[in-house]
Amino acid sequence: SDDPIDFAADGLDLALMIHDLPDSSLIQKKLGEVVFSLCAAPDYLQNHDKINTPDDLAQHRFISPLKKYPQTSVILRKKGRKKDQSYPINPQLQANDIRTRAAAIYAGIGIGNLPTTEIIRGEKEGRLVHILPEFILRPIPIWSLKTVARKNDPRLKLIEKLLIKVGKRMCFEE
Repeated sequence: SDDPIDFAADGLDLALMIHDLPDSSLIQKKLGEVVFSLCAAPDYLQNHDKINTPDDLAQHRFISPLKKYPQTSVILRKKGRKKDQSYPINPQLQANDIRTRAAAIYAGIGIGNLPTTEIIRGEKEGRLVHILPEFILRPIPIWSLKTVARKNDPRLKLIEKLLIKVGKRMCFEE
């Protein structure tokens, strides 16, 4: 949730946030990043024009996150570079839940973005195709948050260390 965190009221010692953080009095530690890439189901790709460049995306049905305003472009960057570039898309379905978007992508409704590790898993199963693999979306940071009072808590430091180690193998990059 993007709601403000109240550690005392919620009985929390540590919170995880997956997005850019606003300025805060909380102690923040970056644990890594989730990298998203474009993908589609093989059935969708068999029935639609080939995608050779990001400019081709505008001719396809796109599944995108639900935002305040309709998303009419996707921001991509070539791997290894810092510069982002916007490309037009044709959103057919927008949902704020990644599981809903993933289900639509797997069902062949259109092209969308998922964590790269999910795409790799889907490719191994023959259920997804990685589209334009030389491009990624802007990586999304993963943060741990704790109060100043818990700054040096060895248990929380151990949890953060474990999250970084497990995360490297599962779904994000440091």
